[in-house]
Amino acid sequence: MIGNALAATGRGGTLFSLRMAANRTLLIVVAVLLGTLLSFALAPLYAFLADRLPSLAAGFSPEMLAMFGGGDLSSAAGFLHLETMGMVAPAGIIIIAVAYATAGIAGEEKLRRLPLLLAPPVSRHRIYGTSAATMALGVVIAAAALFAGMAAGIAVADLDVEFSHLAQSMGMLVLLGWFFGALALALSGATGRSGATVWISTGVAVVTYFGATLTAAAGTAEWAWWSPWRAYLHGPPLMEGAEWWQPVWLTVGAVVALAAGLPLFLRRDLG
Repeated sequence: MIGNALAATGRGGTLFSLRMAANRTLLIVVAVLLGTLLSFALAPLYAFLADRLPSLAAGFSPEMLAMFGGGDLSSAAGFLHLETMGMVAPAGIIIIAVAYATAGIAGEEKLRRLPLLLAPPVSRHRIYGTSAATMALGVVIAAAALFAGMAAGIAVADLDVEFSHLAQSMGMLVLLGWFFGALALALSGATGRSGATVWISTGVAVVTYFGATLTAAAGTAEWAWWSPWRAYLHGPPLMEGAEWWQPVWLTVGAVVALAAGLPLFLRRDLG
C-alpha cells in the first residue's frame, strides 16, 4: 500500500504536471486531513474542554510534554501546538515532501521511464529542478490547507491565538518539509533507489526528532543544535513566535541538501 502511494504515475501533459500528478491522491488525502480533523475540529474541541484541561494538565510533566514536541494544555496555542504542530502535522508534511522527492527521480528510474524523460531537450538539471519545485509546491499546498483550517477553527471558537504566531508556525512547518524533501531528493538523485530514499529520509527524521525532544526533556535542548527539529520546535512558534535563527537554520539546511544532491545525480549512471 505504501509503495503504491509513493509510486509515480504517467499522467500529465508537461514535465511539471507529470511530477505534480505523481502523488496527487496522497496530497489530496493529507491536505483534507490536515485542513479538517487536525486543524478546524481541534479549535472548537479546545473551547469545549477548556474548563477541564487545567486539571488534566496537572498530570503531564514538562518533560513528558517535551517528548511530544512541546506545548501545554493551559492555553489555546499550547493545546493546538501539542495536538497538531508538534508531531502530527510535521509527519503529514514530511510524507508529502518525501513522496514527491522520491517519485521525481528514483520513482521514475524504478519504473524505467527516466531515460525517456531525459530525451532531448530535457536535461538532468531540469528533471532535478522540476522535482524540487513540485516537492516544494506539494508541501505548500498541504500546509496551506492546515493554515486555512486552523485559522477558521480559531475564528469560529474565538480562541486567543495570535495570527502572526500562527503564520510563523506555518512558515516553519513549510521549511521543515522543504528540508526533509531536499534531503530525500538528494538521496533520490544520488542512489536512484526509492526504497533507500524513503527509509533513510524517514530514519533521519525519526532520529533527529527524538534527538531534539529527548534533550529538551532532559533540560539540555541547546545540545540538539544539529537537529532540524530543534529549529522547528523551539519556542514553540505557535505560542511565542519564531526567532531569526530558526528559519535560517532550516533554509540553509535545505539549500545545502539540494546543492549536494545535484552533482551526484548529474554524474551517476542511470539504472
